Amino acid sequence: DGRTDVDITMNALYFESEGCHLRGKKQPGMNQFEIRDILSSAAEAEASTEIASSNSGLLNPSFVGFDEDPNLGWYNYGVGPEHRYQSEERASAFYTWLCEYLDEQ
Repeated sequence: DGRTDVDITMNALYFESEGCHLRGKKQPGMNQFEIRDILSSAAEAEASTEIASSNSGLLNPSFVGFDEDPNLGWYNYGVGPEHRYQSEERASAFYTWLCEYLDEQ
């Protein structure tokens, strides 16, 4: 059917400006296990349809920029809403990673 496997890379540096917070109170964001569970659910739903394809990327994503402890969320280091200078520094790190990643492809 022409479908191929897809590699999924979750980068913790790529998120909306201001980080993860609720009314100014820092939230940790999803951790690697929570993200993997969501992707696994999507893979299971896809497998139950007629258009099922190989979904190993959904089941085995790679994680970049997360804490070494997979139980910690992508914004676990935050102390509250992110300031603009913090967003710009993080965005710069993400785009540097993205360019290097694409150069390797």
